[in-house]
Amino acid sequence: MKAWLKKPSVVFWGCVFVLWLNFSGHLLSTLPLKKYLDGEFFSERFVFSRLVYNLKHGEDAQGGFMLRYDHVDDLYKSVDRDDYALFKERLEKGDDKIARVYTSHYGLQDDLMMPVWRGLERVKDKVLEGAKPGSRWHKRLQTLDYYYYNLISQTLVAFVNALVIGSILFWVAKQFSARHAWVVLGLILVFQPILTFYGRSMWWMMWSWFLPFAIVLFATYRFGAYRNNVSLSLSLITAAFAGLAVCVRTLMGYEYVSPTMVGAMVPIVFYAVYQRWGLASWFLTSFIVGLGCLIGALSAMYMHYNALQDFGLSPQDVITRSYQMRAYGGEAAAGVKGEIAESVVAPFWQVLGGYLISPKELAPPQILFMLPCFIWMWGYFKKGGRRKVSDDHRRLYDAFLASAGVSFLGAVSMLVILKGHAYIHGYDIIIWSLPLNIILLIFYSVLMLGLKNTHHARAE
Repeated sequence: MKAWLKKPSVVFWGCVFVLWLNFSGHLLSTLPLKKYLDGEFFSERFVFSRLVYNLKHGEDAQGGFMLRYDHVDDLYKSVDRDDYALFKERLEKGDDKIARVYTSHYGLQDDLMMPVWRGLERVKDKVLEGAKPGSRWHKRLQTLDYYYYNLISQTLVAFVNALVIGSILFWVAKQFSARHAWVVLGLILVFQPILTFYGRSMWWMMWSWFLPFAIVLFATYRFGAYRNNVSLSLSLITAAFAGLAVCVRTLMGYEYVSPTMVGAMVPIVFYAVYQRWGLASWFLTSFIVGLGCLIGALSAMYMHYNALQDFGLSPQDVITRSYQMRAYGGEAAAGVKGEIAESVVAPFWQVLGGYLISPKELAPPQILFMLPCFIWMWGYFKKGGRRKVSDDHRRLYDAFLASAGVSFLGAVSMLVILKGHAYIHGYDIIIWSLPLNIILLIFYSVLMLGLKNTHHARAE
């Protein structure tokens, strides 16, 4: 491998660039184009509608909650900019009926993206001041502005997603080697098309699912990778940042919050097992960081509660109804028919089994994805392979297996808490990547390439 390709900084920016192309433009992707264009639009349309609405009414109108225009569905899977021009034309002619105000969560997405749209509005105004009336750009910026704003916003979100996931690959290069990082990148492109599905979504903001994990990962790597504990002060600082990241995630929706919170604990598990921290240090660090994540989630729920109250709604009724319709039923779901009625009574084991076997048209079957690990474990444990490897390798393998086990439980927690939601929405299969499948891909790269001439081998 060329010397410059081995530099962690080159690995990081190279991975970010490739992932950005993948997320923003469907390049180097194994995801079917029709799925990429779908991108779970029926959630995305709430952010787009809200951003358009904000330009005229401001961020505080309608309680600041997400909303959607009645005719926004005309943009589903559209790659024709004229569809956006027609959408705006209908708005300006008075066809601005709001089909729904989405109160199921706080709705932070438009607050994060609105500075971008405000900035683009100012740029548009400046260009129009100097543009010749009737010229090409004079017409385009008055009719296609929403199209350009949306495209630029999605591209920026894709870049942030690439930055956060690229940071995990940067850790791989630092902890193991650049070769491992490049291999993991290739495996992600081939075997994790689900990441491409979410790659540019302004609704889901995929980076927020991985950010707590990445924060704790680098904190434990920097200060706990080559020692048997993490200091109390670092634990508190890490907890504060991880808690803030969890709060941001929860303000944008309650889906995937539990896997995200459990995912934040995975780096602690990895280094506690690998470096043999001891139960006391392991428990203390986990407790502090876990408490920070819990406070972050509860803070977001408190803000949601107050927003509902300020909007003139009963927070308890809204939150209870939302949960009942997405979990195990109740009064709110008593008279509902169809898929929702099926989802709330479906056995948990049926939902879990479906998520292990069915690819949901977005990923390889999870049971097959984990199969190489199971086969390897058979030789590692049953055939006495564990006794034949060096102590350093044994600790590393045990760390990967423990991390994968905790990640699996984090994914299952989503199926337990929001069983009804998972029953209906196949795209919830992303839970296996938060961060179980990422951990498995790193583990597979270690098994394929070994550990010679790596940062890991020199760590001691």
